[in-house]
Amino acid sequence: MAEENSLSNAQSNTTQINLDASSPYTLHASDNPRIALVTCLLKEENYPIWCRAMTNALQAKSKFGFIDGSITRPSSGSKEESAWIKCNSMVLSLIFNSFHPTLHDSVEFFMTAQELWKDLEEHFSQGNASRIH
Repeated sequence: MAEENSLSNAQSNTTQINLDASSPYTLHASDNPRIALVTCLLKEENYPIWCRAMTNALQAKSKFGFIDGSITRPSSGSKEESAWIKCNSMVLSLIFNSFHPTLHDSVEFFMTAQELWKDLEEHFSQGNASRIH
């Protein structure tokens, strides 16, 4: 009986969000902050290829909304806020791990994946304007 009450109290004190597999807040067992989603590391000269590869990979994981802004940060203190923070951190890690090591120092202070993505686009797409069809 005491064991049941202890379990019940622990469950009631823990705020959990039940997520289905299609939710952008769902992290799968394969999601790991140390993995690289793409094989081509971002360097100065390969931004268009890298960008397309990362876009595809993040879309496949239902995480591209953290980049394009369609998944906005929930209000402070809401049940969803901690899930958003966790997923945003995962997306930041996935992007960071796809950089060539020489770029690591230039992006370490971004707080959201969307800010980082916009900065990369502004910085690297400038030299590639002639490639846009």
